[in-house]
Amino acid sequence: MENYPPDYGTCPVCFKRREAQYWCTNCDVRRLEENFKHWTSGNSAIDNFIKYTQKNARRGMDYLEWIDFNQLSHVCNTGKAGAFTSNYSAIWIEGPKGSLDKNETWSNSGPTRVILKQFHNYVEANNLFFNQLYRYHRCFQEGTLADFFGFTRDVRTSRIMMVMRYYDHEDLYTFLDNFNGALCWRDIIEILLSVSEGLFKIHEFGLIHGNIHGGNILIEQDPNTIDARIADTGLSGDSFQERVFGVVPFIAPEVFTGSRKSQASDIYSFGMVMMMIPTGSRPYQDRSHDRQLIQNIKLGLRPQYPIGAPLVYLQLMEKCLSQNPSIRPTAQDVYQTIYTWIEATCINPEVTPLFEQFERAEQSLHLSGIAKPIHQHAVYISRDLNSI
Repeated sequence: MENYPPDYGTCPVCFKRREAQYWCTNCDVRRLEENFKHWTSGNSAIDNFIKYTQKNARRGMDYLEWIDFNQLSHVCNTGKAGAFTSNYSAIWIEGPKGSLDKNETWSNSGPTRVILKQFHNYVEANNLFFNQLYRYHRCFQEGTLADFFGFTRDVRTSRIMMVMRYYDHEDLYTFLDNFNGALCWRDIIEILLSVSEGLFKIHEFGLIHGNIHGGNILIEQDPNTIDARIADTGLSGDSFQERVFGVVPFIAPEVFTGSRKSQASDIYSFGMVMMMIPTGSRPYQDRSHDRQLIQNIKLGLRPQYPIGAPLVYLQLMEKCLSQNPSIRPTAQDVYQTIYTWIEATCINPEVTPLFEQFERAEQSLHLSGIAKPIHQHAVYISRDLNSI
């Protein structure tokens, strides 16, 4: 049986076939292009990138915008910062284009809570960094990464900010702290499925993330599901290869010995996320993240495995955390493996050996003991490792 593309009808203006629902790549893109003369960021690299996303938009909300800072209210420093950005929360008064008017024209959806990532000076000055965003644009279009609306410029500091969607539970660290280890195995593998799908998409395009840790995994929850999205994609690429940035417990051992970050090192970072979620504790949170810890990781140190976890879970996690990068699975392998767990426990739950592994593990999930306090020199934000 042949697979025919979906029929989205024709555009009522130009009568050309639509390639997505309520989106004409001829008329809607032309309207965006006609508006180019009405805005500028003051940075040609950013302007060109925004225009590129608009010219290549395949559906509504599939492109970035330049957002005037006067459209943002209640701007407040969240107190969270990393190697490349400082974070602020705000209300975007107009909001993203997310609704259709009676003429089937995309219009703004109204006040929307957002996160603003303010670039540090050395990032904004690095045009190579903005140029590499072209490589990651297709990942953003796939809808499996954290929603990215566009850019603005803080009129108080003149610094560029990325405008991102605000996620209710913020990041994975905050989510686990709030739940205090009260997640069931269905929740755990649901989060990991979402993260592995995002990572699979990044790797499918031949790219790397380079900085996966709990602070770059954003969480949103409704009564039935938990959605996890990878953030800061493209912020840790080749622009700064002479310096290593990251969170020490999530960095693969070969990177500490001089190897470049790779898809295999992303998988190691994912293995640490697998280690963290069932315990509710951050890796190595009871010790200083210093040169001694780095040396121990290079020699094979790993955190204690989650007590009572299913054997299949431990086996995959151990492969991801292998000292030898060539032994680690691909992102596709990881995603497909976790999907079989979802099938066995959620989609088609039948009494099978795999189902029973997760059922037994459910009984011991909350018996791992009280989480240890976080050491005052344990650092879970990205930083330049040359400063350690």
